[in-house]
Amino acid sequence: MLRRRRAPARGAALLGPLVLLACATNPTRPAGDFFDRQALVAALQGRGLAVSTGATVEQPFFPMPGRTLLVDGEDVQVFEFGSVDAAQSAAGAIVPDGGGTATVSILWVGPPHFYRRDLVIALYVGSHSPVTTGLAAIMGPQFAGR
Repeated sequence: MLRRRRAPARGAALLGPLVLLACATNPTRPAGDFFDRQALVAALQGRGLAVSTGATVEQPFFPMPGRTLLVDGEDVQVFEFGSVDAAQSAAGAIVPDGGGTATVSILWVGPPHFYRRDLVIALYVGSHSPVTTGLAAIMGPQFAGR
């Protein structure tokens, strides 16, 4: 009788946890499949909205500059964070009516609308319904604003 030799199970037992660890998604590191500014541009264009990229923009309540998108003639400020946790933390600091944070108060020229999805926070100040409808459809309901 011919006897087959089996590979030691020990190697598979050590490799299993490493494979699981390598495949696990870490919400603090972008893995390429997070929603980002480029995905927002593509989604807005997919809804038939005209989109072009504008200048950089800064807000006192976000730690880095953002980029302005011109969406159907309206300015939408887009801030892309390095991690989902950072974007979530920044969103949590915005007061519910969108008037700033606990330490920064902003008097907007129109109604502010804040949206967040994954790494991106979008701020639209205005009332052009194709923009608010498009942002809500793509990013979910606003988390702050009027």
